[in-house]
Amino acid sequence: MKHLFCLFFLLIPFLRVGAQTQLPVELQDALLECNYSLAVQLLDKEVEKAGDEVKYLMKIADGYRACNQTVKAIRVYERALALNPGDRKIQRQLVRLEMQLGNYDKGVNYCHQMLEADSTDAIAYRLLGNCYYSKREFDYAFMGYSKAYELNPDDFSTVDAFSSLLIEEKNYEDALKLTERYREKDTTNLRINQNNAEAYFRLNRYKEAIQRYKALEAAGDHSFYTLYFKGVSHFAEQDYYAAHHYLERARPTDPENVTLLYYLAVAGARTSWKDDAIKYMEQVEDLTVPSDSTLNWMYTGFIRVYPKWNPRYEEALLKMLRINPNRFGLLNLLGQTFEPTDTKKALEYYKRYVKALPEEERKKYPNSLHYEHAMKFIREQEANEATEKFWKEK
Repeated sequence: MKHLFCLFFLLIPFLRVGAQTQLPVELQDALLECNYSLAVQLLDKEVEKAGDEVKYLMKIADGYRACNQTVKAIRVYERALALNPGDRKIQRQLVRLEMQLGNYDKGVNYCHQMLEADSTDAIAYRLLGNCYYSKREFDYAFMGYSKAYELNPDDFSTVDAFSSLLIEEKNYEDALKLTERYREKDTTNLRINQNNAEAYFRLNRYKEAIQRYKALEAAGDHSFYTLYFKGVSHFAEQDYYAAHHYLERARPTDPENVTLLYYLAVAGARTSWKDDAIKYMEQVEDLTVPSDSTLNWMYTGFIRVYPKWNPRYEEALLKMLRINPNRFGLLNLLGQTFEPTDTKKALEYYKRYVKALPEEERKKYPNSLHYEHAMKFIREQEANEATEKFWKEK
């Protein structure tokens, strides 16, 4: 009996450790039921009595993280790391949490600590790339991702982050190669397929992009960019009905996206939604920041959407001319616009065109054709006016 009593006391520390590796049932239930206010209150109590149990501290920190209590989670992870220096699981969590707070340099320091301990830690290199990516220091991010990919090319998180960086850096060819290489082993990863499709899109390989987005949609991806890029790809292929369909589905997610509204307006003008096209183009006008480049872009949309008899068509051309008076071709276009319906206006614009067009430009193609046509129209109208004047004076 005495031996059993002694054995019980020897087991007490282990029983206590085992009990403290599990959160209380009430706390577990609060987390499962998303009762975060109660969960935080219970976690605060557990921190006070956690002692130096590293595993238990990590569970508490995980609980704080689930409740979006980032600062409290960091403090508890740091406490656990002080008790167990060099624990990579804790360091990785600290990198992620410091990044959430925008403390990217702290994240970089943790990554370097991990790499000093193990220079083959692919996850540490990826997290280092993430920190530098968030800091917009793309060269360092590239080096981090390159090393992570070299150590573990099958890690989809690395391929996702690396290809995203390459796309942002407009290195679409390498992004395509990276994602295609990954797809040789796994064609089902959503993020990799999205980046792969975008790489095709950015390379103006719209047919391949459409096929990729079609597969993404079949897999259940109806996200904004999948619908938007698919719609624009159909637009580029001059399939305006399909373009309108997908852009209209994307629009509710970002109803003030000027570029989307522009494409939707032009697609509508070429299909059955001409009234909607004008409505969307007017929204583009309201939303566009008034700079010369954006206004030119917007007014180009106007002349593509509005019929030539609409006063806003002429207004758009005149506003484009006001922005850049040296765009002589706009005067010629205005002359052509009114030639069948309003000869006086056509004559006015043709006269302005031939007067404004520099002499050295008059012999260059296609200016030469426009200039000859304008001069012919002017001579004919002047001849008609002279004839009318002659008979009036008789």
